[in-house]
Amino acid sequence: MSYTHTLVTYALAKTGVIGLCALLAYLGGLAPRVLALLRSDPALGWAVLGPLLMALGAHTSFKYLDTGLLLTLAMVAAERRKRLPPS
Repeated sequence: MSYTHTLVTYALAKTGVIGLCALLAYLGGLAPRVLALLRSDPALGWAVLGPLLMALGAHTSFKYLDTGLLLTLAMVAAERRKRLPPS
């Protein structure tokens, strides 16, 4: 199979069940940080979440640089918010 539409089916086809489990563990590890970002900065969180869900679930854009940049932006923002004093 050379083409698949979603990250989950791509991971399953390319890496098998073990790779799929590793992917799900990775995405599960990201979930608390994305939720923290949604709580601390809802505008940024929703701006990142929409395109990210589209990239991971509806199109093969998970293979492109923009998806990595969205993941990085979400994680950096969540980590940065942890270190800022409450306002």
